[in-house]
Amino acid sequence: MDKIKILFFTPYAGRTGSEMALLNFLKHIDQTKFDVRLFSMQNGELLKELPSSIKSYVDKSNSSIVKRIVNKVISKLQFTSSLERRLLKINHEFKPDIWYLNTMVMPIIVDIAIKNNIKFAVHFHELLSQYNFITADNLERAIEHSSFTIGCCDVVCESLKILGSKKVLKQYECIDTNLIKVNEHRKTELRLLNNILEGSNIIVMSGQRIDRKGYDIFIEVARRLKDEKYYFIWLGATKQSGYEYFLDKYIDHYKLKNILIIHPPQLDYYNYLDLADVFFLSSREDPFPLVMLEANILGKYIVSLDSGGVVEFLDSSKGHIIKSWNIEDIVLELKMCCHNLKDKKISPIVKSEELEVETQTKLFELLLQNSIINISL
Repeated sequence: MDKIKILFFTPYAGRTGSEMALLNFLKHIDQTKFDVRLFSMQNGELLKELPSSIKSYVDKSNSSIVKRIVNKVISKLQFTSSLERRLLKINHEFKPDIWYLNTMVMPIIVDIAIKNNIKFAVHFHELLSQYNFITADNLERAIEHSSFTIGCCDVVCESLKILGSKKVLKQYECIDTNLIKVNEHRKTELRLLNNILEGSNIIVMSGQRIDRKGYDIFIEVARRLKDEKYYFIWLGATKQSGYEYFLDKYIDHYKLKNILIIHPPQLDYYNYLDLADVFFLSSREDPFPLVMLEANILGKYIVSLDSGGVVEFLDSSKGHIIKSWNIEDIVLELKMCCHNLKDKKISPIVKSEELEVETQTKLFELLLQNSIINISL
């Protein structure tokens, strides 16, 4: 049987959850059954981690704001852009069975595929608030013209059905546990470096510093507990937004000494994450966050707001979901969980093995085989 050929598309090749999940799949996909290539809209750091056997391309026409605007204008006028010419050349040479878009935020690729009668699928990792990042017309075209759509969890799949997708499939995120390495000596150094008091309850969250991730909620909880033995760590890159600027001033205004906001080097990421007594998923909305899986593999008790796909993963053996959005309730329930952990009233954490990369890659391969064979018939 001939190999199934897939041209994958990704927007940044950066360390977002959806792109880390794609990298995990590509590193473990059975290359005796699949011939895959990757096209990235930006020259991100994850391209360096791609197996050498997988060819990758970077969109050179997307290298500046001016070029991006020109591409969009040309696309709207139905002219052939340099990006379209390049993709058609790749498509002619590679002859993929399908284009697989790893996120909804690449409407220009959708338009090129539709214009040239190329079959494509879109993997959605987004919920309602993120639909603000795409126009109604672009979202409609992605749904209407895709051969099939994939959701990263049940709640995303339900949204795709509401949007009218003809065929909706589910594929969970996955995690490569071999990449999770912790150095106990370095953890001790980090405690000392950041003046974390002995006996403090350490609360950690990881993600972009944005409102959807509940960055402000996390900081407000830290403020409410600034006079108690709690220490809060947020791991994530700066967005340099006005929202973030205000919260920097908020931390200064209230003289919060019990919170660390840091974008650590990759070598220290899991060392910081492993400092947690509790991992607090403060997101207002989160489809199926990869960091939730990382925290679980590290044996961390997860306390989460009722924000999306977390309800499909988290049960009493892994953590606790706070049903209230009231800050006072969040603080009380977070404190209760920390006290129960200290008093050993919570059983050892059950680590989820079914979401490890080897297991999920086999399921992903089956999804691809069945779906692509069906649309070829």
